[in-house]
Amino acid sequence: MNNELKSIYEAVWNNLLKDLYAFEHANEYTSPLLLEFPDDYFKPENKRIMFFGQETRGWQDKIDNQLPSIEKIMNGYQRYFIDNDMKYLDQKNQKMISRSSFRSGIVNLRRGLKKRNLSVDLIWNNINKIGRHGEKVGINSRVREIEFEKFNIIPQEIELLKPDFLVFFTGPYRDKEILNKFPNLTIEKHLNFSSKELVLIKDAEGKVIGLRTYHPNYLKGFYSMLEPHCLNLITEVLK
Repeated sequence: MNNELKSIYEAVWNNLLKDLYAFEHANEYTSPLLLEFPDDYFKPENKRIMFFGQETRGWQDKIDNQLPSIEKIMNGYQRYFIDNDMKYLDQKNQKMISRSSFRSGIVNLRRGLKKRNLSVDLIWNNINKIGRHGEKVGINSRVREIEFEKFNIIPQEIELLKPDFLVFFTGPYRDKEILNKFPNLTIEKHLNFSSKELVLIKDAEGKVIGLRTYHPNYLKGFYSMLEPHCLNLITEVLK
């Protein structure tokens, strides 16, 4: 599987780097998010959920005249997301910690589904795969354009990894991004919530294959009135 992922990235890598290196503010951005998994990560009996954040913040190396290899960037994904459970080493006390509300949301997602007797393998992705350096957030329109034209590979990742459900923790202002990258999907309002709070993601046949809600940072770690509704929706679709 990792070889197939690497092939997806290699096919577009040189053209992507050419445009990124030519971008005048390239050093404000970081390595693209490239996925990698241990050979035994996916269990045949488990359902697969791909969840999306907005974009990375301070991810690996800055874009300069020489990004790390594809392999190194992929390794960084597995090390952070799987090996270190989305934690990092605090230099002061030399312990693995996390202050991320996004991680809290994912932990709660897994825990809530387990309580509903649904075992899942989680796949982390971002709707924008190139984020900013340091603590800055937001995407420049040129970077968004480069990614869409030269690195629009999320549909290929999905085709390969075959998630059973998609969860977009991207908030209401990235819906256009979702539809641009998934032209065969539609967004439909949930009957019990506003279109900002929760929407259904449907495929071309009208089947619910995902949801979009607020980023966990807005929900303060996914603890909110939306939590049980999201979990129930996922469970209803996957069981």
